[in-house]
Amino acid sequence: MIAIALVARPAHAQSVQSPDLPQTSQPASQPASQQASQQTPAPADTPKTQDGVTVIDMNAALTRLIRAMNVTRLMTVGMDRAFARMPDKVGPIPKDKLAACAHAKLTPEMLEQVVRPAFALTFTEPMLPTELSVVFESRFGTKMIDLVLQNKTVDRSSFTADEVEEMNRFAQSPEISAFLRDNGFARLMRSITPYIVAAGSQARDACVRELVPREVPVTNPRPA
Repeated sequence: MIAIALVARPAHAQSVQSPDLPQTSQPASQPASQQASQQTPAPADTPKTQDGVTVIDMNAALTRLIRAMNVTRLMTVGMDRAFARMPDKVGPIPKDKLAACAHAKLTPEMLEQVVRPAFALTFTEPMLPTELSVVFESRFGTKMIDLVLQNKTVDRSSFTADEVEEMNRFAQSPEISAFLRDNGFARLMRSITPYIVAAGSQARDACVRELVPREVPVTNPRPA
Protein backbone atom coordinates (compact mmCIF):
# COMPACT_ATOMS: atom_id res chain seq x y z
CA MET A 1 0.00 0.00 0.00
CA ILE A 2 0.99 3.63 -0.09
CA ALA A 3 4.22 4.21 1.80
CA ILE A 4 3.41 7.84 2.56
CA ALA A 5 5.65 7.59 5.60
CA LEU A 6 8.34 9.03 3.35
CA VAL A 7 6.52 12.35 3.30
CA ALA A 8 7.27 12.70 7.00
CA ARG A 9 11.04 12.87 6.58
CA PRO A 10 11.36 16.62 6.03
CA ALA A 11 9.44 17.20 9.26
CA HIS A 12 11.51 14.60 11.15
CA ALA A 13 8.35 12.78 12.13
CA GLN A 14 8.27 9.48 13.96
CA SER A 15 8.70 6.25 12.04
CA VAL A 16 5.53 5.62 10.07
CA GLN A 17 4.25 2.18 9.30
CA SER A 18 2.42 1.78 6.02
CA PRO A 19 -1.04 0.41 6.85
CA ASP A 20 -1.73 -3.08 5.51
CA LEU A 21 -5.12 -2.30 4.08
CA PRO A 22 -7.47 -4.85 2.51
CA GLN A 23 -8.19 -4.50 -1.18
CA THR A 24 -11.67 -3.78 -2.45
CA SER A 25 -13.33 -5.46 -5.38
CA GLN A 26 -13.36 -2.41 -7.68
CA PRO A 27 -11.64 -2.86 -11.05
CA ALA A 28 -7.98 -1.96 -11.01
CA SER A 29 -8.24 0.05 -14.21
CA GLN A 30 -10.31 2.87 -12.70
CA PRO A 31 -8.05 5.93 -12.20
CA ALA A 32 -7.87 7.50 -8.76
CA SER A 33 -8.88 10.87 -10.17
CA GLN A 34 -12.21 9.39 -11.33
CA GLN A 35 -12.79 7.39 -8.14
CA ALA A 36 -12.64 10.47 -5.92
CA SER A 37 -14.52 12.81 -8.23
CA GLN A 38 -17.55 12.90 -5.95
CA GLN A 39 -15.52 13.11 -2.73
CA THR A 40 -13.09 15.87 -3.60
CA PRO A 41 -14.24 19.31 -4.78
CA ALA A 42 -12.96 20.26 -8.21
CA PRO A 43 -9.91 22.53 -7.87
CA ALA A 44 -9.71 25.94 -9.46
CA ASP A 45 -7.28 24.58 -12.06
CA THR A 46 -9.62 21.82 -13.28
CA PRO A 47 -8.20 20.42 -16.56
CA LYS A 48 -9.67 22.03 -19.66
CA THR A 49 -10.81 20.19 -22.75
CA GLN A 50 -9.96 20.94 -26.35
CA ASP A 51 -11.99 19.17 -29.03
CA GLY A 52 -13.10 16.64 -26.42
CA VAL A 53 -9.52 15.86 -25.30
CA THR A 54 -8.53 16.60 -21.71
CA VAL A 55 -5.54 18.92 -21.50
CA ILE A 56 -3.61 19.08 -18.22
CA ASP A 57 -0.94 21.72 -17.80
CA MET A 58 2.22 20.20 -16.31
CA ASN A 59 3.12 23.29 -14.32
CA ALA A 60 -0.39 23.44 -12.84
CA ALA A 61 -0.27 19.71 -12.05
CA LEU A 62 3.00 20.09 -10.12
CA THR A 63 1.72 23.13 -8.25
CA ARG A 64 -1.42 21.26 -7.27
CA LEU A 65 0.56 18.27 -5.96
CA ILE A 66 3.03 20.41 -4.00
CA ARG A 67 0.13 22.17 -2.32
CA ALA A 68 -1.93 19.00 -1.84
CA MET A 69 1.02 17.38 -0.05
CA ASN A 70 1.36 20.55 2.05
CA VAL A 71 5.09 20.36 1.36
CA THR A 72 5.85 23.90 2.49
CA ARG A 73 4.13 23.28 5.82
CA LEU A 74 6.06 20.04 6.27
CA MET A 75 9.31 21.90 5.60
CA THR A 76 8.38 24.69 8.01
CA VAL A 77 7.51 22.22 10.77
CA GLY A 78 10.81 20.44 10.18
CA MET A 79 12.64 23.75 10.48
CA ASP A 80 10.82 24.55 13.73
CA ARG A 81 11.78 21.18 15.20
CA ALA A 82 15.40 21.71 14.19
CA PHE A 83 15.46 25.10 15.93
CA ALA A 84 13.85 23.56 19.01
CA ARG A 85 16.85 21.23 19.36
CA MET A 86 19.36 24.09 19.17
CA PRO A 87 20.87 25.83 22.20
CA ASP A 88 19.49 29.22 23.19
CA LYS A 89 22.31 30.91 21.30
CA VAL A 90 23.95 29.97 18.03
CA GLY A 91 27.30 31.64 18.44
CA PRO A 92 26.50 35.24 19.36
CA ILE A 93 23.02 35.05 17.80
CA PRO A 94 19.96 34.35 19.98
CA LYS A 95 18.10 31.34 18.63
CA ASP A 96 14.77 33.13 18.42
CA LYS A 97 16.25 35.88 16.24
CA LEU A 98 17.90 33.35 13.94
CA ALA A 99 14.64 31.40 13.63
CA ALA A 100 12.64 34.53 12.85
CA CYS A 101 15.16 35.55 10.20
CA ALA A 102 15.14 32.09 8.59
CA HIS A 103 11.34 32.01 8.48
CA ALA A 104 11.28 35.44 6.88
CA LYS A 105 13.60 34.26 4.12
CA LEU A 106 12.11 30.78 3.62
CA THR A 107 8.50 31.80 3.09
CA PRO A 108 5.91 29.27 1.86
CA GLU A 109 6.11 30.85 -1.59
CA MET A 110 9.89 30.53 -1.60
CA LEU A 111 9.80 26.91 -0.39
CA GLU A 112 7.30 26.01 -3.08
CA GLN A 113 9.73 27.25 -5.72
CA VAL A 114 12.65 25.53 -3.97
CA VAL A 115 11.10 22.06 -4.20
CA ARG A 116 9.56 22.47 -7.67
CA PRO A 117 12.68 21.26 -9.58
CA ALA A 118 12.63 17.99 -7.61
CA PHE A 119 8.99 17.43 -8.51
CA ALA A 120 9.73 18.28 -12.15
CA LEU A 121 12.50 15.66 -12.23
CA THR A 122 10.27 13.01 -10.66
CA PHE A 123 7.20 13.50 -12.85
CA THR A 124 7.52 13.68 -16.62
CA GLU A 125 3.81 13.81 -17.49
CA PRO A 126 0.89 15.48 -15.69
CA MET A 127 -1.52 12.57 -15.15
CA LEU A 128 0.31 10.92 -12.24
CA PRO A 129 0.80 14.10 -10.15
CA THR A 130 -2.86 14.91 -10.82
CA GLU A 131 -3.97 11.49 -9.52
CA LEU A 132 -1.67 11.80 -6.50
CA SER A 133 -3.12 15.24 -5.79
CA VAL A 134 -6.56 13.66 -5.57
CA VAL A 135 -5.19 11.22 -2.98
CA PHE A 136 -3.74 13.98 -0.80
CA GLU A 137 -6.85 16.13 -1.16
CA SER A 138 -9.08 13.28 0.02
CA ARG A 139 -10.20 12.67 3.61
CA PHE A 140 -7.54 9.97 3.91
CA GLY A 141 -4.79 12.19 2.52
CA THR A 142 -5.58 15.29 4.56
CA LYS A 143 -5.77 13.25 7.77
CA MET A 144 -2.46 11.56 6.98
CA ILE A 145 -0.71 14.90 6.45
CA ASP A 146 -2.23 16.24 9.69
CA LEU A 147 -0.89 13.22 11.59
CA VAL A 148 2.57 13.76 10.14
CA LEU A 149 2.48 17.46 11.05
CA GLN A 150 1.53 16.49 14.60
CA ASN A 151 4.48 14.05 14.70
CA LYS A 152 2.14 11.11 15.26
CA THR A 153 2.60 7.57 14.01
CA VAL A 154 0.47 6.72 11.00
CA ASP A 155 -1.02 3.22 10.88
CA ARG A 156 -4.31 1.53 10.06
CA SER A 157 -5.85 2.41 13.43
CA SER A 158 -5.44 6.10 12.56
CA PHE A 159 -8.19 5.91 9.96
CA THR A 160 -11.89 5.15 9.83
CA ALA A 161 -13.27 2.26 7.81
CA ASP A 162 -14.49 4.70 5.15
CA GLU A 163 -11.03 6.29 4.89
CA VAL A 164 -9.41 2.85 4.57
CA GLU A 165 -11.82 1.95 1.78
CA GLU A 166 -11.08 5.27 0.10
CA MET A 167 -7.35 4.58 0.21
CA ASN A 168 -7.79 1.12 -1.25
CA ARG A 169 -9.69 2.57 -4.19
CA PHE A 170 -6.84 4.99 -4.85
CA ALA A 171 -4.27 2.19 -4.64
CA GLN A 172 -6.03 0.30 -7.43
CA SER A 173 -4.97 2.94 -9.95
CA PRO A 174 -2.33 1.33 -12.19
CA GLU A 175 -0.34 4.59 -12.31
CA ILE A 176 -0.29 5.01 -8.53
CA SER A 177 0.49 1.33 -7.94
CA ALA A 178 3.43 1.46 -10.35
CA PHE A 179 4.72 4.64 -8.72
CA LEU A 180 4.63 2.99 -5.30
CA ARG A 181 6.24 -0.25 -6.48
CA ASP A 182 9.08 1.83 -7.91
CA ASN A 183 9.59 3.57 -4.53
CA GLY A 184 8.44 6.81 -6.11
CA PHE A 185 7.98 8.68 -2.87
CA ALA A 186 11.45 7.69 -1.67
CA ARG A 187 12.93 9.01 -4.90
CA LEU A 188 10.91 12.21 -4.63
CA MET A 189 12.02 12.91 -1.07
CA ARG A 190 15.66 12.16 -1.94
CA SER A 191 15.35 14.63 -4.80
CA ILE A 192 13.88 17.31 -2.55
CA THR A 193 16.58 17.07 0.14
CA PRO A 194 19.49 18.76 -1.74
CA TYR A 195 17.31 21.72 -2.71
CA ILE A 196 16.10 22.18 0.86
CA VAL A 197 19.63 21.88 2.26
CA ALA A 198 20.95 24.44 -0.23
CA ALA A 199 18.11 26.88 0.48
CA GLY A 200 18.58 26.44 4.23
CA SER A 201 22.31 27.06 3.99
CA GLN A 202 21.79 30.21 1.94
CA ALA A 203 19.20 31.51 4.41
CA ARG A 204 21.45 30.72 7.36
CA ASP A 205 24.46 32.48 5.85
CA ALA A 206 22.35 35.52 4.99
CA CYS A 207 20.93 35.65 8.52
CA VAL A 208 24.38 35.37 10.08
CA ARG A 209 25.59 38.28 7.97
CA GLU A 210 22.60 40.33 9.08
CA LEU A 211 22.60 39.41 12.76
CA VAL A 212 26.29 39.19 13.71
CA PRO A 213 27.63 42.66 14.54
CA ARG A 214 30.76 43.45 12.63
CA GLU A 215 33.35 46.02 13.61
CA VAL A 216 34.65 48.05 10.70
CA PRO A 217 38.40 48.61 11.16
CA VAL A 218 39.51 52.21 10.88
CA THR A 219 42.43 52.61 8.53
CA ASN A 220 44.59 55.70 8.20
CA PRO A 221 42.78 57.72 10.87
CA ARG A 222 43.09 61.45 10.60
CA PRO A 223 45.56 63.03 13.03
CA ALA A 224 44.02 64.80 16.01
